[in-house]
Amino acid sequence: NQGIFIPEALLSNFAIVPSVWMIFTLAMADALLFWLPWISPLLGSMMELLLSFTKEACVLTAGLDTRKFLPQPGVISVLLFYASLAAAAGARSMRVLTASVILLGAVICSWYLQTAFRKPSVAVVYGGDAGIPCIAIYPPSGGAAAVANIPSKAAARAVVNSALRRGIAEVGTLAIAGASKEYCAGAPALFSGLETRMLLLPESYRRSASCRRTADLAFEESCETRLIPQKSDGTYATPEYACGASVASKPG
Repeated sequence: NQGIFIPEALLSNFAIVPSVWMIFTLAMADALLFWLPWISPLLGSMMELLLSFTKEACVLTAGLDTRKFLPQPGVISVLLFYASLAAAAGARSMRVLTASVILLGAVICSWYLQTAFRKPSVAVVYGGDAGIPCIAIYPPSGGAAAVANIPSKAAARAVVNSALRRGIAEVGTLAIAGASKEYCAGAPALFSGLETRMLLLPESYRRSASCRRTADLAFEESCETRLIPQKSDGTYATPEYACGASVASKPG
């Protein structure tokens, strides 16, 4: 997920980077001392141990699954982060180490606090091969976005890229307002770019092959699917009313 900051990745990097350097050093030593018959088995065992440690570190941090994503940090804050990290790693006095750790913590806190000053935003994607507008609502806290219609792959890419820049990695609700291809042609691209929790489809979605494929894909992605009942005048009910009609099994 480019463009977002994931706290677990920071923890895993602290564990992985030293291991990678040690593996690289051992590999170079093995290449230089290959003429010693006992050196390769010894260094190979050490590298295997480090690789196992790296794997377990990744599994452990991935298992935390805090589902917390933050917007892409600014260049200056990233430079400050790595400068303070390098200073802490090479510190030879407690004063330098303390100052580096304080600066490092301040930079990380600033990444978390930046969402507090953001406002909700609405993006409308229209034009190109999209016959109808796509509307995306992004919350300020990096939660889940809400999307209405996804008419093309280009619209899906725009929604995904815009969401990731805001630190958003999932869609809470994708609402499809019509039973035709022009309303949902970009759904596969959206599903592959952002995790989607719920799909709202019109009650007449079976009339469209694209809508049926979207429903099947949502089922495969473990995305909850609900139907929006159609009123007698041809309009659709509000999403609140639609929540009462759920598709518990694979739509047929």
